[in-house]
Amino acid sequence: MLKIPSKISITISIAASIAFFVLCVALAFYMPGFASLMIQAVNDLGISSVEGANELIVLGLAYVALIFITIIDILLFMLLLRVREGKVFTAESVSLIRGISWGCYVVAGVFCGLSVYFVFVGLMVAFVAAFLGLCLRVVKNVIEEATEIKAEKEALVKAGKIKRDKHESFIFKGDDNRYYETIGNDKIDTVVQEPFSLPDSWSWTNLGFIADVARGGSPRPIENYITESEEGVNWIKIGDTVPGCKYITHTKEKIIPAGISKSRYVEPGDFLLSNSMSFGRPYILKISGCIHDGWLVIHPQANVIYQDFLFYALSSPCIHTLFVGLASGSTVKNLKSDSVRLLKFPLPPYNEQKRIVSQIETLLKYVDIIDTEAETLEKSITLAKQKILDLAIRGKLVPQNPADEPASALLKKIKAEKDALVKAGKIKKDKHESFIFKGDDNCYYEQLNGKTVDISEEIPFDLPESWCWCRFSTLVNFVMGKTPARSQKEFWTMPFLPWVSIADMIPGGVITETKEFISSNALSHCFSGRISPAGTLIMSFKLTIGRVSILNMPAQHNEAIISIFPFVDQENIHRDYLLKILPLMVDFVKKSPAIKGNTLNSDSLSKMLIPLPPLAEQKRIVTCITQYETILKSIQE
Repeated sequence: MLKIPSKISITISIAASIAFFVLCVALAFYMPGFASLMIQAVNDLGISSVEGANELIVLGLAYVALIFITIIDILLFMLLLRVREGKVFTAESVSLIRGISWGCYVVAGVFCGLSVYFVFVGLMVAFVAAFLGLCLRVVKNVIEEATEIKAEKEALVKAGKIKRDKHESFIFKGDDNRYYETIGNDKIDTVVQEPFSLPDSWSWTNLGFIADVARGGSPRPIENYITESEEGVNWIKIGDTVPGCKYITHTKEKIIPAGISKSRYVEPGDFLLSNSMSFGRPYILKISGCIHDGWLVIHPQANVIYQDFLFYALSSPCIHTLFVGLASGSTVKNLKSDSVRLLKFPLPPYNEQKRIVSQIETLLKYVDIIDTEAETLEKSITLAKQKILDLAIRGKLVPQNPADEPASALLKKIKAEKDALVKAGKIKKDKHESFIFKGDDNCYYEQLNGKTVDISEEIPFDLPESWCWCRFSTLVNFVMGKTPARSQKEFWTMPFLPWVSIADMIPGGVITETKEFISSNALSHCFSGRISPAGTLIMSFKLTIGRVSILNMPAQHNEAIISIFPFVDQENIHRDYLLKILPLMVDFVKKSPAIKGNTLNSDSLSKMLIPLPPLAEQKRIVTCITQYETILKSIQE
């Protein structure tokens, strides 16, 4: 893309403004004829009927519009001249932009009147003129704000309160979306590297452009100035700060009043920045006193930068990174006042700064609560997880849908699939095959081996009507693992297949790696070549009972773990549902005592009761639990 230098583009714009002025003057002489042609065209097209007195109204409005367009062009010409001379940020420039903006509004109003006769053209020109007027108001506000800052600084320089900034500059965004910096009186535009992207209403600026930066001073030798007198002046040192604290509230030492002239006196509300050792740490004073040369004092421009926003901005990691780039020194890094003035600072609108501070401080309150109540929070999160699962297994986590196929129909499909697999010799007949139902007397019964038994005392809680209770072995086929003999080294050499122990299992998660592997020899001798494929649900049932995980790779496991294969589960809906609820359901199973703790066995696992929702509801339950777990994990982190 061809890039035109700014001076050439301004010259072209001035020439275009002059040419447009000549055109306006010429049009003033030919306006009656031009207006007559437009009126004739409108009448011929039948859009409107303009005759008699209306012709004079149209002509009058056209002259008014032309006059104000000419005035706008003259004001624009004067503004372009000031831009060429580098006099943008002045009260005169602001007045010119304001005049152009109001001129656009007047033109918009005139063409709104003409739209009675020239509907499309009138409304289109009115809209464009009003839009230009609004855009110019925004530009005017930005330049006016920058002008006020500049005027305030000049007033402070004249009053002798601050020194003239030799690094004073203005940063702006060009038409090519690159940032430029105008430095000093030379008006040399240099490309500025944008540290990171900003919203359109924000702007990059030098800190020294919006705040006065000065260094502290130390009377020497300092020992001669230290005093314990109550009349002494606070001697503010970096050691008086509290890590993570926003304010400086006290000092350990005082100096005699004579030391004020050899130092820099600061007051409550002043903003301090450390410039040596742990440089770039901001603080706000709540006391008065003197600062040594390890401090910089920053006075933000009123109504330009909000002090609390400055604190949080300078506390941010990204600004600290910029400080690191500005720090100098071989052994001890420090910040010079000139370097801090040159700091590229992201400046939002003043009111937005206040909103940002309010939001930050609201969030920090929650952070403080979390920090102070970390242990309580951890317990609360654990209880919340348990409550979510408890609601899930009771059918109270998600709404019931009458359109869902009931769990009883699902059980019929499972039985049909199991019978087919038994007939094919792929699985053994389930000796615990049963059907559980609720009688008219609200008691629960189980049909097993031709007998009907009351199991009401065994049922832990009631379920919704569309749900069913069933035994674990009714719903799944499960296979126990083994540990190949450690004495047979050929089982553990030449790693072939991951071998999972309970220590490898991630509760409710996915197993991606194991500490140990077995050989192909172990697989054939101990497992008859059987492998649990990737995606298999596994659960521990000895010592650590109810830990569930999903395999991310083909594997085998030890005898304290079972592989679980749900029936009628092409989409892994049963698997994902069991992954969530099994840790809770094993709590209702009677355990057998063992040497190192309680354990379950094949029989107790088979008889474990499972609350079975409709298939569609299982999917909704898993989705809901996952969402809650994600939220709780975010809070925990």
